[in-house]
Amino acid sequence: PPPKSNRHVSKEQIALLKRWIAEGAGYQNHWAFIPPVRPVQPDVANASGWTPVTAAAAMGRVKAVEAFIWHYDFKAATLRTVDEYLATYNGQKVVYAAGLDAAEVAFARLTQDQSFSAQQKNDYAKIIAIIVAKISGS
Repeated sequence: PPPKSNRHVSKEQIALLKRWIAEGAGYQNHWAFIPPVRPVQPDVANASGWTPVTAAAAMGRVKAVEAFIWHYDFKAATLRTVDEYLATYNGQKVVYAAGLDAAEVAFARLTQDQSFSAQQKNDYAKIIAIIVAKISGS
C-alpha cells in the first residue's frame, strides 16, 4: 500500500505471497482484458449432407467460404450431399442434385440462377476456385 495510507502488509500476507510464488504463481488476466475469440464452427453435415461450407457456397458467400474452408480437412470440401434439394432465390429455382460436393453446389447455383449480376457470377467463380484449390492441395 502507499505510505500515505498508513496500511501495511502483514507477515502472514507476505508469507502467503511467497508460498503462492513458490507454487508457480498461476495468474491469468482479468476476463475483461482477454480479447474474445470466436470459436470455429464445426463442419458437421446435417442429415442431407450439407455442411457450413456447402451452404456458404450455395449462398455465394465468398468470405464465409474463405473462412470455413481452411479450417477443415479435405473431407469438408469433398463431402457430398445426400438428398436432392430444391431452393428458390429471388424467384429463381435451383435444383441441387444428390451427390454434389461444395464446388459442384456453387456451380449448380451459378449455372441455374439467371438473375445473377456480373459481380455475383465472379463471386461464384471465386468460390469454386477456393474449393477446388483446397481439394487439389490435400
